[in-house]
Amino acid sequence: MHLMKILRSILTISKLLALLVMLLYQTVPAQELMQVEGAISVGDSGALIPEAGTIRWNGKDFEGFNGFFWVPLSRISLGSVTDREGNEYKTLVIGNREWMVENLRATVYNDSTIIANIEDTLAWGLLGDPAYCWYANDRVTYEFPYGALYNWYAVDGGDLCPSGWWVPDASDFDDLIQAAMAYGNTGDARAALQTTGSIDDGTGLWPDHIDGTNKTGWSGQPAGRRRDDGVFEGINVTGNFWSSVELGASTAEHRFLSSGNFALTATSTNKKRGSGIRCVRLTAP
Repeated sequence: MHLMKILRSILTISKLLALLVMLLYQTVPAQELMQVEGAISVGDSGALIPEAGTIRWNGKDFEGFNGFFWVPLSRISLGSVTDREGNEYKTLVIGNREWMVENLRATVYNDSTIIANIEDTLAWGLLGDPAYCWYANDRVTYEFPYGALYNWYAVDGGDLCPSGWWVPDASDFDDLIQAAMAYGNTGDARAALQTTGSIDDGTGLWPDHIDGTNKTGWSGQPAGRRRDDGVFEGINVTGNFWSSVELGASTAEHRFLSSGNFALTATSTNKKRGSGIRCVRLTAP
C-alpha cells in the first residue's frame, strides 16, 4: 500500500510538471525569425529588410531571406551563374530546366557590346533598336530585386544571357508552368511562381491580396513594365517577362504574372515594351 501511495504521488507530480511546462510554453512569445551565422540565434525581428541568411516561419514552411526576397527552404539548394559583367544570379532546377530565380541585370551582351540605356520617354517610344532601362530611371531604388527592363529588340539583338543560357521560348515556359501545376489549379500554380509576403505590411513585394507561396522557388517579382509609349507602370502589381518567340513585325510573345489565374499567361505584345528577363538552360548534368 505504501508503495502505491508513492507511485500515485509521483504520477500526480508528473502531471503537475507537464501542466506547468504547457503553461510556460503558451506564455512564451513566438519567435518569428532565426538567423544562421555559424551558430543559430533565435529572436524576434521587426526589420523590413533583414540580413541575408535570416530564416523565418510563415505558418506553413520555413523561409530563408537571400538578400532580395524570401524563399521556402523545403527544397534543394540554389545554384548560381554569373553574367559578362560579373553580376551573380541564384538558380534553381524546376521541372526539366534550370532557371535564374532573379531578373536579369545585364547592360552588355556576351560579346561586351553595350546595350543602350534609354531614359527619355519619347525616345523609348520611337526606338526600334535594342535598349534597356531601370524602372522610373532609378537604378539605385529598383535594380535590386527587380532587375532591368528590356525591349524585345534587346532580346533579338544578341546573347543577353550567360554562356550556355538563353531567353526562354514557349516550350521553356510551358515546362515551368507544368511544374507549377503540381501544386494545384491554375491559381495555385500562379501563387507557386510568386514570392511570398505583402508590400502592404512590409514583408514582401506583391499586394496583400496576391497570396504568393513561391513553392516552385521561381521567385517571380512584380517588377512592373515600361509601355511602348515610354511610360512606366505596374511596379509591385505585375510581373512581366519576355519570351524569345517573335510573333509578327512589331509583336513578340510576352508572359504575364499577376493575380487570379495569370500564371505566366502568354500574350502578344509590342516589341517596344520594357519587360523583365529570366534566363534558362536545360537541366545541368
